[in-house]
Amino acid sequence: LIQTKIGAAFHADREFTKGNEDNSEIPIVLIPHKHCLPTFQLNVPSGMFVLYQKWNANQGLLEPGVKWMWLPWYRISHMVTKSVVSYNAPAKNCPTADNIMVNVDLS
Repeated sequence: LIQTKIGAAFHADREFTKGNEDNSEIPIVLIPHKHCLPTFQLNVPSGMFVLYQKWNANQGLLEPGVKWMWLPWYRISHMVTKSVVSYNAPAKNCPTADNIMVNVDLS
């Protein structure tokens, strides 16, 4: 499970599905590039939690859709997937209450 930087917010769907195809790294949090100039039109994708900031102070969730005249002091800070992520994380050499090392695999 990883956190990845992406170029633009509208690439988020592609980045979330790309990670699921090869199963080596699964992105659950994406950080889009910050804009330095005003953006006339910002498309906020649906199907994920989109967190935004104003002057680097958290403002909460941003609703999906088109945002007109997105000023540079606003930014999308994080995009978190709403989909269920399953992965295999076996525990190796875990001590029990009797201090015996065991390996646990729940797959």
